[in-house]
Amino acid sequence: DIASALVIFETFLNMVTAWGDTSSTPLELMLQSAARLLFRHTHSGPFRPALLRDHLTKSLKLFPRNTIFISLYSWNESRLRIDDRVRTILRSTILTNDNDNIISRLFAIRYEMRAGNVHSTIAAFENAVSSPLCGSNPGLWRYYIFFCANSKEQRHKAKDIFLRSIRACPWAKDLMMMAFTEVEGLEAEDKIAIYKVLVEKELRIRVDVEHRIEEWYDRNRMRPGKGLQQL
Repeated sequence: DIASALVIFETFLNMVTAWGDTSSTPLELMLQSAARLLFRHTHSGPFRPALLRDHLTKSLKLFPRNTIFISLYSWNESRLRIDDRVRTILRSTILTNDNDNIISRLFAIRYEMRAGNVHSTIAAFENAVSSPLCGSNPGLWRYYIFFCANSKEQRHKAKDIFLRSIRACPWAKDLMMMAFTEVEGLEAEDKIAIYKVLVEKELRIRVDVEHRIEEWYDRNRMRPGKGLQQL
């Protein structure tokens, strides 16, 4: 009887709430156990999706960064083909200024990849890189560049996003190296400028391409420093 089992969890939650300790690890673990019990019940008997939704909504209000809760919430709603509830709880609870974090941003992006379209996914990326807490995360920018570079519709944006990324994360060598591997549309002077930035910042480069830099200069008749101004 799932209802009787949930009474025990609900009683414990009310006790902890009365004590004023609603952010403790034991409470979070208890709510995770209840969520796992509800998930198991969905495969073993008559089940109301609203029951799992109500429990997870309460849990997410207390622990909005918990990936188990948001993943189960998304799974429950996807079975009903009601996507707006997931987006609503992301906006109202998960991605607020107080709860914002990179894991939740990545979840929102992956959700749009699965349930939305390329435009909603781009919007999720833009919201993530515009976040004060996540906008300087090199991994997030790399993910954004990879997505655009491998999307026929958005490939033309990869160069602009790349340039934005190295302005946001000027210390990230892995981002700069994408100029030579992933990003199409960069001119020779752009690549020269990026290489010179790597050298000036003393970021370790395994292969010296100084001779190729000279060839690029000669081929493009470029003055030293011209490409740097574009960054």
